[in-house]
Amino acid sequence: MRTRLVCSGGLLLVAGLICYTVLSVLGWPKQEVTAYNPNNLIRLHVIANSNSNFDQQLKLKVRDQVLQATLPMLSNNTSAETADRAIKNNLNYIEAVARAALLREGYNYPVRAEYGWKDFPDRRYGDQLVPQGSYRALRLVIGSGAGRNWWCVLFPPMCFSDLGKSVEPAEVQTSKVEIKFRLVERLQELGKQRLAQK
Repeated sequence: MRTRLVCSGGLLLVAGLICYTVLSVLGWPKQEVTAYNPNNLIRLHVIANSNSNFDQQLKLKVRDQVLQATLPMLSNNTSAETADRAIKNNLNYIEAVARAALLREGYNYPVRAEYGWKDFPDRRYGDQLVPQGSYRALRLVIGSGAGRNWWCVLFPPMCFSDLGKSVEPAEVQTSKVEIKFRLVERLQELGKQRLAQK
């Protein structure tokens, strides 16, 4: 009886190793790793008055001022829910900061701060993928809001490293994560060497 259990266990182990090796040789299923989802982040969306160079630069100045103003209120939050409350409680203040940034530049455009669920396409911020979907977002609409927009992840604070940069986020190129195991790679190499010797 015990011999049968040992043999069965050994056969299962050998079968598992064979399946693992075959999957490794034929290609392991690759999966995309998603950095965030709609429930654990909040986005910032700034829309310019127009596409003129000046209005686009003005949009970035408003962005920078709003990011500097929101950093202290968001940096101590440990969840999207507490960040959500901080933004809601300070929405008028955030709008006033944006308006002051416009006035400092000599423009009296109206500015509207909105907060709620907004639709966004896929975006990559560095090596982090933020998939397409509906996200909580702080949206600032400058003037008529007919210009190109700028967005980033406000919480967790991923925008703050971009202060001083005026580069639009790059389009997403889907990447795949490939899991490799050294032992399997070595077994594959040995198998190829044996085939080459025959």
